[in-house]
Amino acid sequence: MRLILLGFLIILLGFALVIAGSITSPTAGFGGVVLIGPFPIFFGEGPSNYAGDFVILGIVLTVIAVGFYLLNIILLRSFRR
Repeated sequence: MRLILLGFLIILLGFALVIAGSITSPTAGFGGVVLIGPFPIFFGEGPSNYAGDFVILGIVLTVIAVGFYLLNIILLRSFRR
């Protein structure tokens, strides 16, 4: 129960930071990475160029996702023996 509350508070803190950032700098851009399986999808808009940062983040997250997938396969094969 405490972890759920902690997660909820972290999400609220993130919302508060986004709102505070948009109030202090109305010309700020936005961007993000969505992982669907091991495929990263990048999006963004604004005067700031976040493309390079998000491409690197997408590559890192893809490598981590594929690593977990391969680790899962290796562990399943070792338990079947």
